[in-house]
Amino acid sequence: MPREKFNAILLAGGKSGRMQADKSLLSVGGQVMVERMVSQLRLLAEEVIISATDNRKYSFLNCPVICDTSQNQGPLMGMVCALAYSKTDLNFVIACDIPEINGAFLDMMLEKTPGREIVVPVSGPGLYEPLFAFYRRSVIFRIQAMLAAEERKISPLFSLCKTEFVPLPEGFSLTNLNTRADFLAYIDCLNDGSGHLEK
Repeated sequence: MPREKFNAILLAGGKSGRMQADKSLLSVGGQVMVERMVSQLRLLAEEVIISATDNRKYSFLNCPVICDTSQNQGPLMGMVCALAYSKTDLNFVIACDIPEINGAFLDMMLEKTPGREIVVPVSGPGLYEPLFAFYRRSVIFRIQAMLAAEERKISPLFSLCKTEFVPLPEGFSLTNLNTRADFLAYIDCLNDGSGHLEK
């Protein structure tokens, strides 16, 4: 079967509190983080959509930048606004602190999307990676209902939708840069050629 086309939604509206700096604009290998990620996503998706709080900050990327309709509502708000803008039914949502996108694992997830509204990786019982996952636009109304009920966590959405959980392959982990220490360790990995962090 032909591979379903999808857009990528890059969430770049977080406060980066633990990093104590704007994650998306940290310098990595001669590019800022968000630019590095957009370059990778453009090879995989039909269009890259940036979810942010300021549409001017990312104008240099030449991507549509969709701002939250209500501030300080967490990633669900960024997701629902960008999903509403997207022209593809299937969308890959990723946080701006995952600088390495494994195309082979993405393809494995993509194979699970037919008949599913959400495809999300798991690294163990209850250990989800909701910001490295596929979502269909059909989840929009459920997210809106969750936000109206002041629910800010993503995981309750999974039980409301047709969700497929994909275990991370043995020995594989996603590189999340949450703190300054994570970032410096990742830069060290880039310098020694490994390009990923051991968790």
